[in-house]
Formats: sequence, structure tokens, C-alpha cells
Amino acid sequence: MRTLEEDLVRCCELRVGLLHVSKEICQCDEEEKDFYKDLACMYAKRIKQFDAHIQKKHGIYISYNELW
Repeated sequence: MRTLEEDLVRCCELRVGLLHVSKEICQCDEEEKDFYKDLACMYAKRIKQFDAHIQKKHGIYISYNELW
């Protein structure tokens, strides 16, 4: 069983991964864009699921918009 800290680290790692994929979307050739867009959608879905997991397991709602 993971701790809250481990879950938060994992969530941040997923978000960093999404940022890297987003960067690739901007820099890649047109024929590769669909692949990276699909990958970004998968990351976004996983992040949403993981946020729900953290909220359910630890009772914490994380609003990243409020951090900025």
C-alpha cells in the first residue's frame, strides 16, 4: 500500500510526462501528431483517475489551478 507522499509523487510524475508529450506535439512532424495526441489523452485520463484515487483513498482534493 502506497503512502500519500508516494501517491503525490506518482501524480506529479504523470503530470511531468504529460508536459513532455505536449512538448513533442509542438515539435514533431505532422504525421506523428496523432500518435502524440492520443498519448496525451491517455496521460490525461490516467491523471484524472489517479486524482480520484487520491481523493478517495486519502480524502484530499488537489486543485492544481489554485496552485498557480
